Amino acid sequence: MRVPFHLLQILSGWPRYDRYLRVMWRAVRDGAPDPLRIAARAGAVIRILGEHVERVRSGARRICVVDQGVLGTVHLAFAGLRPPLAAEIEPFVATVPLADVVVWVDAPLDALVDRALARAHPPRELRRRAPDDLRARLASLHAAFRTVAEAPRAGGRVLRAWNPPSSLAQRETLIDDVARALRTRLDAWRA
Repeated sequence: MRVPFHLLQILSGWPRYDRYLRVMWRAVRDGAPDPLRIAARAGAVIRILGEHVERVRSGARRICVVDQGVLGTVHLAFAGLRPPLAAEIEPFVATVPLADVVVWVDAPLDALVDRALARAHPPRELRRRAPDDLRARLASLHAAFRTVAEAPRAGGRVLRAWNPPSSLAQRETLIDDVARALRTRLDAWRA
C-alpha cells in the first residue's frame, strides 16, 4: 500500500537512484523464481529505498538508526542457492546508497541456521524450508554480505560485530564495543 508513496519519494531524486534501481531490477528479475516473487521483491526494494530517501531528506545532521536499511536489499537481489560471484555483486556495491556507518552483526553459519530455524516468525521465503536448503540460502547471503562489507566503497563504513553463540554477558560486551566504536566515529566526524 505504501509503494506509490515511496515511488514518489524516489522519483524526486531519480538521477541519484536510477543506476541502483536498474541494477536491482536486473538482479531481482533474474533471481526470483516466479512473477509473484519478482513483484514482491521489486515492491520491497521500492519501499526500502523510499524510506531511505525520506530519511535523507528529513534531516541532514541528525543520527538515525535503521535496522538493515538499503543494504538489506542484498537479500532481495542475491537470495539464491549459490553464493553470488563478485562480478554479480560489483554493480550493486557501486550503486547502492550507503549509510554513514553500517553495523554488520556477523556470526558463524551454523549459528545463523540455528537462529533462523528458531525464529517464531521467519521471513516468508524461509518458511517451510528444509534445513539443508535453508543452510544453502544463508550461506549464499552470508557470502554476499561479506563481499559487500569488504568492498572498498563500503569498507570504511562497516563495523563488523562478531556474534557467535554466547552468554548474555558476552552479548552485552559486544553491544558496548559497538557503541564505543560508533562514539569514536561520531567524535572523529565532529573534529
